[in-house]
Amino acid sequence: MRGIRRSDRRLGDIPTSACHDTVRKIARRGAADIAQRVLQACGQIVRFGMANDYTSHNPLAGIKAAEVLKPHARRNNPRIDPNELPRLLTAIDGYVGSERTCLALKLMALTFVCTSEAIGAKWHEFDVPAARWVIPVERMKIPRIVPLSWEAPAALHRRRELSFDRELVFSGDLRSSKPVSSNRLFFALYRMGYRGRLTGHGFRDVAATIRHEQGWPHEHIELQLDFQPAHSRLFSRRRQH
Repeated sequence: MRGIRRSDRRLGDIPTSACHDTVRKIARRGAADIAQRVLQACGQIVRFGMANDYTSHNPLAGIKAAEVLKPHARRNNPRIDPNELPRLLTAIDGYVGSERTCLALKLMALTFVCTSEAIGAKWHEFDVPAARWVIPVERMKIPRIVPLSWEAPAALHRRRELSFDRELVFSGDLRSSKPVSSNRLFFALYRMGYRGRLTGHGFRDVAATIRHEQGWPHEHIELQLDFQPAHSRLFSRRRQH
């Protein structure tokens, strides 16, 4: 590949600085998440080499991400104003990319689940006649029941026609046993003009804002969106009573 030079050095002879410099160069571009993944991949490569007798020396031993990458402040999930929601739903309906991506975003907008819950959904989790989606404990810390609006089954029915009887609702392109990448959904939002303005979690934040404006109890909202603090408070109250 262009820009990558081949090295004849053995794995154990590669200096620690080579990894440091590469990772820091990526981070300086503003791609902190990718830099973190590259650092993790370097560690995996070295561990594989040691496990298969390619090297007896680990040049990355004891290196921590905080020692290589500058910590960055956490930011709240970007989200749009609730008044912009109709325009967003119209943009999703008119998305000219993959229909699978369009349906995944539509399901997130209709159910307010997080990205990992949506792309990891399996067909057996849905009970359409009962209008509910049961996310099992295998995928959540506790089982979660997600109500389905009348629009959600229509999106699921269309996706069913395109899924070719795969277990995953939103399976990947290359491996049907793996879900579609969350980056694909984020890129679709970018193409719609929402780069830096909305993420997968942003759907949930918009839903919480709307519910608060409608006067719903705060703890009920958090429980519906599966925010752990709400569960903790409700459970503690039950124990007290």
